[in-house]
Amino acid sequence: MSFRVNTNVASLLSREYLRQTSESQGKAINRVTSGLRIVASGDDAAGLSIANSFRSDQAVLAQGVRNANDGLSTLQTLDGGINNISKLLDRARTLATQSASGTFTGDRSVLNAEFTSVIAEIDRQAQAVGLATGGAFAQSLSVFVGGGRSANGISTTTNGSVEVDLSTSTVDAKSLGLKGVQAKGIDTVDIGTGSAGTSVQSIVRNSTNLASTAVSGFTNFYFQGPGFSDGERIKVAVSLSGITNADNLVENINAAIDAAGKASSQEATSFQNAGIRAMVAANAAGQKSIGFTSASAAFQVAAGDRTPQAVLWATWC
Repeated sequence: MSFRVNTNVASLLSREYLRQTSESQGKAINRVTSGLRIVASGDDAAGLSIANSFRSDQAVLAQGVRNANDGLSTLQTLDGGINNISKLLDRARTLATQSASGTFTGDRSVLNAEFTSVIAEIDRQAQAVGLATGGAFAQSLSVFVGGGRSANGISTTTNGSVEVDLSTSTVDAKSLGLKGVQAKGIDTVDIGTGSAGTSVQSIVRNSTNLASTAVSGFTNFYFQGPGFSDGERIKVAVSLSGITNADNLVENINAAIDAAGKASSQEATSFQNAGIRAMVAANAAGQKSIGFTSASAAFQVAAGDRTPQAVLWATWC
């Protein structure tokens, strides 16, 4: 028995050519539509590995640009808040200057009420922008923008980041020294024991200063504020006994303030409610001055004779 195999070689070759052409067209279409020369690992395995690395870097840098823009937007928001707080500080200083004038004939309690509201608004805006004490942005911020490389023991992330330190940029009332109101002497004049000519001991023993006192052994400070202003200002008679340094003087002043606040008058009650206290302030160089602070009320302090004038020299509120 015999058999015959008929083979159409030309047809088989044509089919193979059509398959190769179809594959080539498919690759060409994939490259055109994807924009990539290497679509599959079969195209170029080594090239695909390099391309994927570049593609990953591109994704990181694109997100880094967004991070940088977010950081810039945050800083612009903070800048707007700080500008508003700057205007509020201008208003607070204007009110303090108006109240400090001896020719002011209005009601200082009204000025104090607005001053208090201005300070509260400063706190609110500082909290809103995250620059209050302990706020969201009151810290050292790291904005990762990518592109960094590890070197000399520094990580890739660190070298690819921008550091913005806002830990000392808080602008709430506490950070600005406005939590309460203060009045203090010029801090470039040292009244500490190390200063021979202007120390507290030399001031209270100066014969010219002692001669200016109304009552021997006492020196007078005068305080004005809401409820004890103008003709109802409070005289605080401070004993000069036992004063050898700034701390002794502060103790005697606070004792005299307590005594003045216990008098049976409406002005004395307002003075007591103001919570004014004396303190020793020191600047960065260690020079000491006498200061006064109140937790709630704006006030003025003035000298009644040469001794407190020599201690204070000048005051601010």
